[in-house]
Amino acid sequence: MTLILALDTSTPTGSIALRNEEGIVGLLTLSVALTHSQGLMPAVDALLRQAGRAADDLTALACVTGPGSYTGLRIGIATAQGLAFPRQLPCVGISSLTVLAWAAPHAGYPVCPLLSARKGWLYARLFQWYKDTPKPLTGEMCVEPDGLIQHIQEATLLYGPGLEPYRKAFRDMLGHQFIEAPGVLDLPRADWLAELAARELAAGRGTPPAQLQPHYLGPSQAELNWKKLQTSAPPSS
Repeated sequence: MTLILALDTSTPTGSIALRNEEGIVGLLTLSVALTHSQGLMPAVDALLRQAGRAADDLTALACVTGPGSYTGLRIGIATAQGLAFPRQLPCVGISSLTVLAWAAPHAGYPVCPLLSARKGWLYARLFQWYKDTPKPLTGEMCVEPDGLIQHIQEATLLYGPGLEPYRKAFRDMLGHQFIEAPGVLDLPRADWLAELAARELAAGRGTPPAQLQPHYLGPSQAELNWKKLQTSAPPSS
């Protein structure tokens, strides 16, 4: 019996899913009215109840490890660890941008999922679908919108939770190279996370819960404040 609980808390709108050996058996999008610290565990309990399962039925945990919201990532990882540790369950951590890339299967264009970063920057990565897998064309980036445009050389499908504030700007600056995706792709997709985790577990790539670590990519607010302080500080005599 297989039952994977997948948690995506990389954005304010979170998502959780359950997958058994046959496929997805439950999917919830979390309410933005609650923080993940308030809403995640009640949502997990509700999803398990709706599926007629309990936490002790779980066989593995999956979560996104970043990039994304620093607080959200920590809460998602801590929740996965808290459920996995006492039950000695394997865990899978997957990049949030990789999960988003799988949300546009067999796209004919390169795809560029976007997540909001601090100070108006974006987390982004370009992929190209090859056969049945999105292959990375770039590394993961923490980039200003103008900087991202320099990486787009052809018609590209842009989508994800980070797109909306820049949709018009990208449309204006990229012209025919900006391909709009259906709005449903702008939401986090824990069902795809669960599917990817099932593949990793089948290949024997589950990890102990202690090995789950957040992948922030961009600098933390503390680091930004420190750099700002150092920049503004007068030179020592």
